Amino acid sequence: GCDSLEESFLMLSQQQESSKIIQSQGMPKENIPENHNEVTSSLFDSTTFWNSDRFIAQLIKNIKWYRTNLHILAVLIFLPPAIAFIIQFQLNNNILDNLSLAVVSPELPEGQATCSTLQRTGCNSGGRPFTCRFIDFLTNSSLGIVVYDDLKEARMAAKKNKVWGVLHFNEMYTDALAERINFDLFSNNDTVVDASFIDVYMDMSNMLISTALITEMFEDVRSMIQGMLEDCGLNPKIFDIPLQKMPPVYGSNNPTFLEFAIPGILCAVSFCMAVIYGIGAIMFERAIGLERSFVAGLTKFEVVSSHFVSQMVIAVLQELLMFFVFYRIYNNPHEGKMYLTFLLLLLVQLLGTFFAHVVAISHATERSAMTTGFGFVQILSLVGGIMWPVEGMHGILRNIVWAIPLLPAVEAYRAIVMRDWNISHPVVFKGFLSTSVWTVIFLVMAIILSRRKKFAL
Repeated sequence: GCDSLEESFLMLSQQQESSKIIQSQGMPKENIPENHNEVTSSLFDSTTFWNSDRFIAQLIKNIKWYRTNLHILAVLIFLPPAIAFIIQFQLNNNILDNLSLAVVSPELPEGQATCSTLQRTGCNSGGRPFTCRFIDFLTNSSLGIVVYDDLKEARMAAKKNKVWGVLHFNEMYTDALAERINFDLFSNNDTVVDASFIDVYMDMSNMLISTALITEMFEDVRSMIQGMLEDCGLNPKIFDIPLQKMPPVYGSNNPTFLEFAIPGILCAVSFCMAVIYGIGAIMFERAIGLERSFVAGLTKFEVVSSHFVSQMVIAVLQELLMFFVFYRIYNNPHEGKMYLTFLLLLLVQLLGTFFAHVVAISHATERSAMTTGFGFVQILSLVGGIMWPVEGMHGILRNIVWAIPLLPAVEAYRAIVMRDWNISHPVVFKGFLSTSVWTVIFLVMAIILSRRKKFAL
């Protein structure tokens, strides 16, 4: 049976063509096979599957459709760089900005005003509590300081999310710290040692924020004590941990999460945009009536190839714009050869294209196809090493995740960008190889599914 009038018309036309061929060959009617009128479908038709004139005509049709629907073309081209801008705005900021800490110190009877009216440096306090020195370092780190008179009130403010932590200074903090610095840095007097410590009550509900705050406080305490030791004529390294940061092998000594995330984001966006275009293009052709195109002589290969050319042109523009945002406007690190990363992203787009063809052929409606496509993209985003390194995954997943599409490409991209590895390196080569193999797999699947479905691309 046929599902539409167009399918019926196409079947009748093919039957008529078959009858003409049989009559011209003089084959007796009784020798005609019963299934000679059966319609087969494949990406490569039994007739001449390629004609440049038909291909150009289909390509012109696509171009005219985009000229009529410029808003869709604008979304396809400018959505990826817009995502790049959003990611840059979101992740390229100091996580400590606009955060506040509560300070409770009996040494500040007038609040922060106590710190602003007295001297700031020197070996001794000079009447200015050492609490103020620590507050100076915190405020220089873009942290807001709110002084409370009562510890209970400050902790309640943390519970109400007014501040992210509470710093409680002992009433003898300045005297105890001065005694340790001037007389006995390694004092065994528990009273003096305990009084020189700062009690910290943190809101640990957000791992990223709490870790950044604690790290910043450790660095500020170290800088403050080392500055005081230097003021007193002592070697500031006395208070330093016996580890010294040397120039890194790769990257910088102050890496950012944005540097880690960019390779995964670029690969995920490239794959997702290819899936959106691929599914949308095939479903659009199916909606306007593929049968009419086939009756006019157009082959499935010409339809697919015309959309493929259009998609690759759009893909090149997408990659160029995303590269321009990340590596020209914001100068994110790119140590390796840029043509390698560009080629890798185009391969990812190609992978997404043929995956989209498989999904579109396998589903009857655009809604179901898009649901499957986006579901697959979400899974790849979760297990593809985009937001979390492979080394931090469970052992079972870590052993099989290399067989998952996109992850080897992400790791290869990261190796090129951060380590300047060439395609001869196993990690980079594995990324190109895996992406190419999965592309071929999805291409073969698309051809097989197309052969099994009538009038399907």
